[in-house]
Amino acid sequence: MSSKKPEETTRPFTVREAGRKGGTVTAERHGLNHYRAIGKKGGQRVKELIERISWVREAHVERRLPDTIYIGLVERKPLALWQNKGKVRLIDADGVTLADGKLEKFAGLVILVGEDAPKHAPELLRLLHVEPALKGRVEAATWVGERRWDMKTKNGISVKLPEGDLGL
Repeated sequence: MSSKKPEETTRPFTVREAGRKGGTVTAERHGLNHYRAIGKKGGQRVKELIERISWVREAHVERRLPDTIYIGLVERKPLALWQNKGKVRLIDADGVTLADGKLEKFAGLVILVGEDAPKHAPELLRLLHVEPALKGRVEAATWVGERRWDMKTKNGISVKLPEGDLGL
């Protein structure tokens, strides 16, 4: 019996692209095509690179022997469009910007206006969720004076919500 260890062979791999609802991730754009061997450190580095992609909340990278790399993603969910300083961005419930261009397919989402609107959006959107008749009518909501929301309906009516707890 030989005491020699078998030589480790690594085969290069390439991530070409991964499709998702709302866009495509390419290896070149996100720096994922430079890994030839995935060990513990390489897997962690790939995970970190993937998690830099705005729409990825969490990534899992596993090496499955003999020759498979498994990458699982938890995707962020678009919540609203945020308008601030002349720009419109797609955001999630944590206020993370998911996209700032090609937003046509998200036109049905409520528009939030104001610098700190994303930080206060979850409470407003919970209100709209429990009041489905109102949710379908709201076009935009503006965070006013760091204390309350003004909502504008699709037919032009303004609704000024009280400041403080909305009782949800």
